[in-house]
Amino acid sequence: MKACTWNQGAFPLVANVSGQLVSSVSDIRDGLYEQTYSPVQWVKSVRTMCGLGVSRFVEIGPGKVLSGMIKKIQKDASCLSVETAGDLSRVAEFVASEDQE
Repeated sequence: MKACTWNQGAFPLVANVSGQLVSSVSDIRDGLYEQTYSPVQWVKSVRTMCGLGVSRFVEIGPGKVLSGMIKKIQKDASCLSVETAGDLSRVAEFVASEDQE
């Protein structure tokens, strides 16, 4: 990770290792490194995002485990699982539909 070039992000992230918002390059880098050897705070992370008004989640990768966990934490959350490159076309539609609600 030290060999990578890091730039300031355009928006804050929720660090899974703490469940809190982070925005500085050092906090983001350190949080990513910490989560390789520390338990993540998944419930706290989802609650933080929901508390900030996030209502739609996109899960990228095989399976729907994280989407299922999100629905248990926040019953009214909308989740989209993207498992293949072909599924990517659904992401724009899913995100755009939030603007129409």
